[in-house]
Amino acid sequence: MKRNLILTSIFLFAISLIFSCKKNDDDNQKPVVTGLEIGLDDSHEAHRGGDIHLEFEVTDDEELGYYSVEIQPETKTGGSTWTYQNRWDFDAGLRNALVHSHEITVPADAEMGLYSFLLVVSDKAGNLLTFEEEITVLEQSSGDGPEIHIENHPEENEVFVNDEEISISGHVHSETSHIAGIFVGIVSEAAGLADSLVNASNAIVLYHQHDFEMFEVEFSPVITVGAAQDNNYPVPNAVADWNLGDAYILVKSTDEEGNWSISQHFHIKINAK
Repeated sequence: MKRNLILTSIFLFAISLIFSCKKNDDDNQKPVVTGLEIGLDDSHEAHRGGDIHLEFEVTDDEELGYYSVEIQPETKTGGSTWTYQNRWDFDAGLRNALVHSHEITVPADAEMGLYSFLLVVSDKAGNLLTFEEEITVLEQSSGDGPEIHIENHPEENEVFVNDEEISISGHVHSETSHIAGIFVGIVSEAAGLADSLVNASNAIVLYHQHDFEMFEVEFSPVITVGAAQDNNYPVPNAVADWNLGDAYILVKSTDEEGNWSISQHFHIKINAK
């Protein structure tokens, strides 16, 4: 009797292995990914010294396996060459997962420009879903305040004359504190101002707002060369002289803890004669 029980147990175990293998062999469905974001708001941008926001939701009909990221420069210009490769395994048995990661850090000396961004998502059976994307590495903003992201800005040393519009757009973001203020100004190179000293009294204001009580704020100000007043809030400033010559646009932001961040200079020329 005991011998029969042992044989029966062995038989049942063998049958379960056969069906288990057959089940895996039959799994040829790739995982499904939705809501993919590379960079904040899917901007496909990152900054030197910062991290890359990666987010997506993934579902599989059987069991998830892993996801991996590989980053390579599109062109090499002689600067510091940065490449990246890593893999993360999903917990055993998972069929659905929300990935929200800031683990990929961009070196402060990484060459700025375009990089290929390869995301691979695999299930346990080895079915692969591949995303071939691109990401642009930009100059870092300084300071410990909100992250400053610029989406559109004038060309380097672009010339503006009377009645032409100057514009810039982007957003600021903080993971931990509300945005307390954003300032965007046009500054004369001749003034020789330190970035920390630039304010509404010594720059032509494109944008100036406070107390958003939000973790992310978009901005897209526009001003016309020759306008009698700037965009300062709540009271616009009179613009005495638009003929700045060499100038630059500067973006500054602070959070509710008083931490400031300052963007790079976006150089322009204003010839308002």
